[in-house]
Amino acid sequence: MNPTKTTKKEREESDVLRALPHAVGPEKSILSSMLQNPDKFMALAMKEELEPSDFYLPHHKTLYLEFLNTIEEGKKIELVSFTQTLLDKGLLSKVGGASVLADIYGYSPIETHFESHLQLVKDKSILRQIIRDANQIVAAVYESPDEVKELIETIDKQLSNVKKKTENRSSDYRRYRQQLVSLDVLKKGVSNYLSGDAMMGGAGFFLPDFKFSFRPHEFTLVFGHSGHGKSQAVQNMVANLVIQGHKCCIASFEQPPEATFAQILVSLTGDPNIFLKPEYTAAYDWLASRVFMYKEMKKTCPKHLIETFRQAHINDKVDFFVTDNVMTLNVDRSDNKAQGEAADRFRLFGVDFPVHNILVAHPRKSGGDAIAKNNGYMQAPSLADINGAGEWGNMPNNALVVWRDMKKADQISEMESNGRSEEDVKAYWKSTPCGKFFTRKQRSTGDHPMMAYWFDKASKRFMTNASIVQPMYDEKPWDLIQETFK
Repeated sequence: MNPTKTTKKEREESDVLRALPHAVGPEKSILSSMLQNPDKFMALAMKEELEPSDFYLPHHKTLYLEFLNTIEEGKKIELVSFTQTLLDKGLLSKVGGASVLADIYGYSPIETHFESHLQLVKDKSILRQIIRDANQIVAAVYESPDEVKELIETIDKQLSNVKKKTENRSSDYRRYRQQLVSLDVLKKGVSNYLSGDAMMGGAGFFLPDFKFSFRPHEFTLVFGHSGHGKSQAVQNMVANLVIQGHKCCIASFEQPPEATFAQILVSLTGDPNIFLKPEYTAAYDWLASRVFMYKEMKKTCPKHLIETFRQAHINDKVDFFVTDNVMTLNVDRSDNKAQGEAADRFRLFGVDFPVHNILVAHPRKSGGDAIAKNNGYMQAPSLADINGAGEWGNMPNNALVVWRDMKKADQISEMESNGRSEEDVKAYWKSTPCGKFFTRKQRSTGDHPMMAYWFDKASKRFMTNASIVQPMYDEKPWDLIQETFK
């Protein structure tokens, strides 16, 4: 069989590739990134002072030059229109045709490699410049062996140009230093932490004496079995957070946003008939200026949801965000990697902004043995029981379990169905807590408080005792002059 024939152009290109330092793969990688996401990667390339001459292959130089021209003309870089532009300018054949351009677009580079590939391309460009300069110096020495002074000046000038090009790029050392916390910032943060500001700060829990706080740059996982009151607890949290002066945005995928808002309004006022009262409009308006409801109930992409949250923080100064629940996000439950990436998006959102994310999650169902050991009822779940990828339990700064005593609930239902008096039912209800809050994690303090609670159905309030529904405020906030959010 005859060997595959090569064209003259391919043979010449092969000779060139052997002759000088090159990085054709990284060249193609960074061009692909710039073509796929020009807003991000063209900005990075220009910041790093990447030049067309840094590319080795001629058609790569032409492509990058036209990228720069397109941006300078105020146009968007987009594959179809860019291909047409090259065709109109008579440059499409110069870059190898539409198929070569499509091949570069579909190269699928890893975005995290862009900067390292860009620096590799620039390094090879510098090495080629050194070789060219050295060849010129060698030729000049043979041609003018007596002009030593002039030769040394030429060498100094060429080396100076190379050094300048090297210094103009972002050095590895500078990039490394940028990744470290400055000493001043570190000292201030350490002082705040040791003084207790960081550990004990943040918004307090809605039940007094429960040592649990919501701090900026953290996220809290609230979980419990279905029907155990997770969403109701979060609604109490939101009602109390706005009393403390915060704003909240809630994405509830388990019920319409109107229902969630109505339940928060009842929790806030403690009045199930608030809509019939004269102060209804004032209370509604006051709460609506502080609580924002996400519109969609269908499964939502975590990236889209967090972008909405980000805009709410930037534009409306919202600093608390609720997602109820994470298992209804548009992420494949069987794909642990995708689940982990979704959890990390919430973590990174809290890293970038002084916000707090509250995420609601379901645990896996308890096994038969566990239920049997607990007299036929599910016990309070642990972090290891979280449904989905392990990251949902590992990444949160705080984890809170809402556990309802279903045995008590069943007993009350049985008493009512057997015709027991209202006084008997109420006496039994008072005698036994309705459930408990368990802290499974509180990274900042290490405290794991636990508290029993009673739940008042009418006011939608959790209480620390059965005697009284404790108010969340001294005076009705909607009756006061509010300056905070004007």
